Amino acid sequence: MYSFREYLIERGPIASRGTLSSKVDSKRGTYDHKVYYGPEAMDKHGNDWTLSADHKKSGLQAGDVVRLSGVKNINGDWHGIHHDDAGNEHHIPMSKFYKPTGGRVGKDQEAAEADQMNNIQDAINKAKGNAPYMRLHIGGGKFVNVAGAQRVTKEIANQYGHRGAKPKADMFLHDEHGNPVSWHSLKAAGGFQQLGGLQDHEVNGKDHPVLDKIAGMFRKHKNNQGYDTVPEGLIYHHDLDDSDPEQRKIVHRAMYGKDHGSNYGVNNVHSVIQGSMHFMPAAVSDPEGRNHKGIPTMDLHPLTHQHVNTNDDRSEMIPSKVVVRRDRDTDQKGSGGRIMIISKGNHQYRNSIPVTSSQGVKKDLFNHAKKLEADAIARKQQRELDKQQRLAAKKAAPPPEVNMPPAPAAPKAKKVKQPVTSEGHGEHGGNDFYGPSEKSQ
Repeated sequence: MYSFREYLIERGPIASRGTLSSKVDSKRGTYDHKVYYGPEAMDKHGNDWTLSADHKKSGLQAGDVVRLSGVKNINGDWHGIHHDDAGNEHHIPMSKFYKPTGGRVGKDQEAAEADQMNNIQDAINKAKGNAPYMRLHIGGGKFVNVAGAQRVTKEIANQYGHRGAKPKADMFLHDEHGNPVSWHSLKAAGGFQQLGGLQDHEVNGKDHPVLDKIAGMFRKHKNNQGYDTVPEGLIYHHDLDDSDPEQRKIVHRAMYGKDHGSNYGVNNVHSVIQGSMHFMPAAVSDPEGRNHKGIPTMDLHPLTHQHVNTNDDRSEMIPSKVVVRRDRDTDQKGSGGRIMIISKGNHQYRNSIPVTSSQGVKKDLFNHAKKLEADAIARKQQRELDKQQRLAAKKAAPPPEVNMPPAPAAPKAKKVKQPVTSEGHGEHGGNDFYGPSEKSQ
């Protein structure tokens, strides 16, 4: 069981993938429209795209994952059609988006995990050097042998008893014989796309009562609002209560796997890791060091951010909410969209609307727009406050030291020509330096 200190490491720029062409009449633009973002291509690849550059009109920034509902020819350039959380429509040139990776747009989580795997193995190789493995401190003075990291493929998951959809573990650390010593879920440093869905929370073969109740709230809201599918640009949510034991279990299973509380493994990971792994020389001695001469001992670097699973109610947890959003033709549990468990801090879902029984989509849009406006005003006020504090700190700072010009050099003494004798002169002359003079002989 890992008990490392928590850290956060920002993932660098998305690996070079190339950007799209948006020119309607160009050869490359025609090709990209056909292969990547035309109607048939987008239906195949998905609707989530990653910006390679800022789009000032919408306030979106490079690296943001943007949901598009299609493309539009505007003055000879293909523009992606995006609706923000307030329902406003934005047109973004397709040249501002990265090309898809691995065949489907929106797989940036998997791209991040692939980056992490490479970084983790490189970090292990660097930490162990020429030794066959390193001794990794996992807390409480306990060490394990770590020789490498292995991505969990479908075949490996099946080997360890997993059946069905994607397992929770994305990789495991293994010893010099290839045996797993710890299992981990990988997430991009910038935040979680989602913690999990509903499939891992059944109780005695039935839907979990808490999640079933929340799905019922989404259904009621759908009926009251009068829509069949969650309106484009709107996301509804219901917060999970951290203090409720049953709701804590839901979050723990979503984070660490459906077998949380049982044996560690492919569906009960030791920790969730954001970003990459870095190692540093261990601060404590290895109690079995005499059996591992010449083997480096390491700690996980404090720059590593992970959420630790203690396999009980005290396991670390991320404040979370259940959301429902539009997802093409999905109508999960009659909610009008796709239901997911999401971190409350996820920036893509920060403006979701608490599910209510209010009448009319327009009212929700109006209330949501007012909230966005209030948030924008608050951010502006905070920026102004920060500016004032910086100015105040600058005024309070001691005045810089003034470099005075150097004093003029003293005039050199004029040399006086002395008669040449055999006597010494000054403190190094005479009897004290050369011995008896010629006159004393």
